[in-house]
Amino acid sequence: MRADKNKKKSSLVKIISIVLICGIALLSLVVIDLYKKVFKANVEFGEGIEERYIFIDSNSGFSDVISLLEKHNLLVDVNSFKWVAEKKNYINNIKPGRYFIDRNMNNNDLINLLRSGISSESDKIIKSLS
Repeated sequence: MRADKNKKKSSLVKIISIVLICGIALLSLVVIDLYKKVFKANVEFGEGIEERYIFIDSNSGFSDVISLLEKHNLLVDVNSFKWVAEKKNYINNIKPGRYFIDRNMNNNDLINLLRSGISSESDKIIKSLS
């Protein structure tokens, strides 16, 4: 009788361990995917181009920003940019200006820049000279 209880306990421990390991593995995959969406470099330029500027007009909406980024082939993964933009509420927080885009930017950096409304230095210099 004791041997049966020990076998049942041992089987139950094995099942719980397997389920726990599978759950941790699945959770790890989800976390890695989310991390990549937010922090993996998502800006690319053509060969030999080190920097780029984009201009967002004062009456631009989110679809205009997406079109602009696509027109200049700046995004590696447009869908991940849209997802992060939605999560960070950039969709409702478009700021006009001329923005310096660095080739090493990830979605988080790019959206923070665009949400901040802080235009490039050359814009500030031009405005202060006028």
